Amino acid sequence: MFEEIQRLKNNLGQTSRGDSVRTVKAKIQELLTARDWNNVETFFKEYALAFVDKDSILNILKNEFESVVDNIIALGFVSDNIIVLDHLKTLPWFDEISDCNYKKGYIAEHMLTFYKENIIKISKLQEARKYYRNAHRDEDVARVQRELTNLVVSFQYRPAKILPENIPGIVQLSKGVTRKLEEWEGEDGQGKFNTLITDFLDLLPTPYKESKQPTAGRVDFFEKTGVIQTVGLSPDGRVNASDMATQDERQHFHSNQSILLIYLRTFTQPVKKWLSSHEGEDQICQRIGDSLRQHLDWDENSIQYFMQGLTAWLSDNPHIAMSFWLPFFESALRIQLCKLGEDILNPRQKSGIEDFVLFDGLLTKAINHYDEKTVEYWRIVFSTHNGLGWNLRNAFCHGILPINVMNENVYSFAVFNAYLLLQSTKL
Repeated sequence: MFEEIQRLKNNLGQTSRGDSVRTVKAKIQELLTARDWNNVETFFKEYALAFVDKDSILNILKNEFESVVDNIIALGFVSDNIIVLDHLKTLPWFDEISDCNYKKGYIAEHMLTFYKENIIKISKLQEARKYYRNAHRDEDVARVQRELTNLVVSFQYRPAKILPENIPGIVQLSKGVTRKLEEWEGEDGQGKFNTLITDFLDLLPTPYKESKQPTAGRVDFFEKTGVIQTVGLSPDGRVNASDMATQDERQHFHSNQSILLIYLRTFTQPVKKWLSSHEGEDQICQRIGDSLRQHLDWDENSIQYFMQGLTAWLSDNPHIAMSFWLPFFESALRIQLCKLGEDILNPRQKSGIEDFVLFDGLLTKAINHYDEKTVEYWRIVFSTHNGLGWNLRNAFCHGILPINVMNENVYSFAVFNAYLLLQSTKL
């Protein structure tokens, strides 16, 4: 502890208290004149700890604290100084200084340069925007909002990241999927159909969030071969900076996504070719319609709606297929869960009024009837968790899913397969 602080602490009840106060103020002026900001920060921290909850003693340095903050800001952006300001804003004097909201916004905005992760940059911009709004700094709010929008748009709807093909883990996984494709192409029509509704041939690992010990050996294999890598945010999901994913969830999502994309990209064109072909007198699409009637008990309107999407996809209009399929999936899942005995309504506090269970709530109920990996697949494709997931459903229904994503055949196949998985109940 600085000796000036210790002396004041020892002399609080003594007649020499005044001299000790003057010594403390002199020390701050000395540090301020030298622009020794690191020691200034340390001095204020030690002083706050020494006199915590003693307002009368803390207030002795109130003006000096504000002077330090104003001096550092007046110097303009200097990286080390911004870090000091970021630390100083946590001290008890900060909320008492003039224009404190503006100054907190200034600090949050300039802290951006220290972060590479998009999710943290977004969090800092949101923080800056909040403080500028509280300070009624409309021009600063508008500037930060533009920067926030540009940052989100810069990564939000890019195609999902593909890991280099020469990574040993990717090579091994690709070989495995290729073998499965060869087996699939050798099956008869029913065999092909059945394969598409069997949890992606056990290629998806057990989610971290569901099990602390995923499939034996698989996670170690991913980590050693480079399949698991840290990702800051879903490439196309909604941004929720206040609900950040854990390291394990980010790593696992990336492993899931890599495996899923390998599967989808390997199977997309062969499946489209098979669906467009004829076997005997019956078109395969008709067989799919019959299966929906049998296993999901769909009415003719639902089948027609789904088949219109399938026809569009096979006609090389994936964006039209997505416009049929994406908003319809939640309804299809809700109806199926209701038929399986799940309550799809939540009672509200007011008697006699109910709300529909939201989509993530439906997925929670689906775990009672579907394999864990199937539900996790639906979550990745349609929803988001801690900012992880493609979130195609929300993005489409809110009008923010761009055409370049809707035109990707791999996403159309992902949604198509999601419907087939509705038929794969455990019961």
